[in-house]
Formats: sequence, structure tokens, C-alpha cells
Amino acid sequence: MEGSTADHRWSAVDFRIMIVVGFSVRATIESLKRIGVEDLIAIDFFGDWDLYKLTHRVRIVRSLKELKEILLFHSEERIIYSSILENHLDILKPVQERVLGNGVSAVKLVRPGKAWWSLATSLGVRIPRFSLDGLTDGSEWLIKPFKSGGGRNIYLWRKGMKVKRGYYLQEFVRGKSISFLFLANGKDFLPLGYTRQLIGFRELGGDNFKWCGNIYPYRIEGSLRDRIEDWVGRIVEKSGLVGLNGMDIILGEDGPYIIEINPRYTASMELLERAHDIKLMEMHLLACRGELPVINISVPERYYGKGIVYAERSLTAFKCEEMWERGFRDITRREEIVPKGRPVCSIYSQGKDEDEVIRGLLEEKAWLYERGVEG
Repeated sequence: MEGSTADHRWSAVDFRIMIVVGFSVRATIESLKRIGVEDLIAIDFFGDWDLYKLTHRVRIVRSLKELKEILLFHSEERIIYSSILENHLDILKPVQERVLGNGVSAVKLVRPGKAWWSLATSLGVRIPRFSLDGLTDGSEWLIKPFKSGGGRNIYLWRKGMKVKRGYYLQEFVRGKSISFLFLANGKDFLPLGYTRQLIGFRELGGDNFKWCGNIYPYRIEGSLRDRIEDWVGRIVEKSGLVGLNGMDIILGEDGPYIIEINPRYTASMELLERAHDIKLMEMHLLACRGELPVINISVPERYYGKGIVYAERSLTAFKCEEMWERGFRDITRREEIVPKGRPVCSIYSQGKDEDEVIRGLLEEKAWLYERGVEG
């Protein structure tokens, strides 16, 4: 039966207190609360208004140094991370024994860098070409940070531009941006679904290669799906990935390329929970113990969208309660000032096709500007 994790149950009493850490953790917290975990410490960089509705134990951090100190101070609690730790192995390493998810060895193999490039090549996994020194041919290239996230600080590279420390060049493959979501137990994996990515979506205030949301499902052609999932099987077997993971893919004219692997809960996963009423965090914890649940996740008939609204002008005085009741999430606190270009909130819609979902997202954005803010 779709959405069932029959014969497997995870109890919230397994852990007294759990830390959820990431750049923004509201979606992960909501997913954990759906399986009965109530005593949660939320550590992120925003401290959004609705995060305080989910847990009273919120720590807003302003620096990586502060983040590391907080995690070490809370020395007993188990940890789930949604973003950021995969980019900072010096923070992950001292706490990895308490992490319910991927540790340093797996993360190092699948994040951008020489280890991943070598692994992909050895497994026959197709990735864009890369350069560390600016020596390129006449193709288009991107300059990207190794510690990437959300499409921030990614730009088209022009010949003669210096490749700064912490950055590399990746061949720019034109095509459709999608993501593949999967569950792994260190040896094998369970496909969860494909989404279309909204990249640099100007209608939501995005630009360049900034991530602006996802639409689920993306109906991928069978031979492409088989090729991608064959690659994923090889990667999981060699890297030992566990739990929930996401993969960014470009469908180019000559087929798929793996762009990046996110070895943790990703922001698009809540669309699966909305579409199927499944408990992804229950599945995550089972997979971290080596179990893949028996579950059939069929492609839904309707489409579900999540959009990130980026401020098109400086905004403040948010009507948080009204936004919450309308279904907005990741809601900026009323007193905060969001400068132009920064994320304001997450919005959602659904429809019979992608176009209807897009129209719904734009209607929600219009409501925000017309009725959701005062200043």
C-alpha cells in the first residue's frame, strides 16, 4: 500500500532529545514531529517565526565557529542535519558518532572535489568536466564554490577570471534541472521520486543559478531513469551512503549528468510528504539502521510545488499569523528587515500540471506583496 511502512515502526521514545541542525531546519523539524518526536533543539541561521511554533528550543547561530561550539556543548543528544554540515567536515567529524545520517567518510566521497571526481570516473558516472586552474577550452563554464548550497555564488565564468581559493570551474551543461530523491542503507537504495528544479526563477525574485523551489513529480523517461538509478546503485555501494539523500541532475541534449549529491534531507522532500502522506523521517531512521522499508511510492496524478520568494525590495512587518494560516512556511519574523535578494518565505501550490502549479505559486507571491507585509 502506498505510503505504508508496514512491519516497521519507529518510536519517539528511542531518543529523549534530538538536535536538528542546518542552514534552515523548519521542514526537517516538521517531518520529525510527524513521527512523534517532540523534544527538539533547532539550530539554524534564520530562526524563522514558524520554527518557534514547532519547538521552543531554538538557537540562532551567526557563524560556523558558534555552530561548532553549540554542537560540542550539547554533547549527549543525537543529531540530524539538513544542510551545511556536509560542507564543513571539521564540524561534522567531532560529532559524527552522534549523527543519524552520513558521516565524514561517506560525505567526503560524494561532495565536490577530487575524491568525488575520481569516484565518479571509476564508476562510469557521467559528470560535467572540471578545472582547478582556469585552463579550459571554448565551452561554457561555471565558477562554483566547493562548499555550495542553494545555487548561491555560482556564476558564468569568463576567460581570464581568476579561480579563487575554495572555488573550481565546472563545464556548463545546458538542459533541464531536476533532482532525484532516494533512501539508502549503505549497500542498496530505494527510489523516492524526481522533481523539476526552479533555478534562477525570476518570477519569484531569483537570479543566476539560485535555487527557487521544486515541482513534484517530474515524469522522467524510462531509459533515462534506468541509467540514473544504475549510477546511484553504484555510488551507494561504494560510498556507503545512508538515510535520505538528494541528487541534482541536468538532462542535457546528450543525456543526464550528475551535478551534485546532497547526502542528507533536502528542502524538496516535504513535497513527497505532502503528495503521499509518508513519514520520511521514520524511513530515514530505519535506513540509518540498515533497513529499507517495503514501500511502493507511485507517481501521483497531481503536481505539487514549493517556491522560495526572494525579496524584490526591502521588506518588513510581516503578517506572520495570516501567512501561516494561508499555508506559508519559513516565515520571517515580523520585526526583521529582509533586504532585496534575500529569502522571505516558502510558498506552496498544487494543480493538474506544472503550469497550474506555477500559476498557483505566483498567486501566493502576489498575495504576500499585497497583503502579507506592511512595510
